Amino acid sequence: MDAITATVQSQSFIQAIIVLMATALLTGLGAPTIMANINARKLREQKIFEVGLAQQTKIIDAQAKLLDDLSDTLWAFHAAVASVSYYRSYGPDMKIYEEKLEKYDTDGWTLLTAFRSEVSRAHRLATPTTYQTLVDFYYKFIVPEVDSRLARLTQKPKSTPDEWCEFHDFVYTQVPKRIDHILRLLAEDFDLAVSASPLSSSTTVAR
Repeated sequence: MDAITATVQSQSFIQAIIVLMATALLTGLGAPTIMANINARKLREQKIFEVGLAQQTKIIDAQAKLLDDLSDTLWAFHAAVASVSYYRSYGPDMKIYEEKLEKYDTDGWTLLTAFRSEVSRAHRLATPTTYQTLVDFYYKFIVPEVDSRLARLTQKPKSTPDEWCEFHDFVYTQVPKRIDHILRLLAEDFDLAVSASPLSSSTTVAR
């Protein structure tokens, strides 16, 4: 008993008790501050994540809209050209051809301008390679091979039926393939293309 009493009354024991109480007090006071700092950091990280997610969503929406706009413009342009070549090649009445040509003279320019504007939008949304492919598609195919070729035929004094039929066949078969290809390329660039079914790609035929 005397040993216990001596220990309790010793200076070192009293100091240990004081240190223990001080540590408990500081821990109790500091815990809320530590938790507040952790929560504040989590809140900042959450806000940064939400801002990044919102920006990414806007980009995806803009890419999807550009793809839709390009599709609408290119197919409207194709329809305008095909209507001219069809009624000049196979139409029963030259009057209808002249009406389609007059309409193309107005709509064709509008559609080409819209297409070029959409290519400029792709400069901000697509990869440099895909953007350049779109530029080349406009300047090396749509303008020279379709629009300018149609203009030469319409302005040629003695264009033959064979020339018109050849051009219409080109418009009807080759132009759609090129349009599909360019739209598919852009969709893949935007990661908006639907992948092929695993079954279709892995299925083999026994020989």
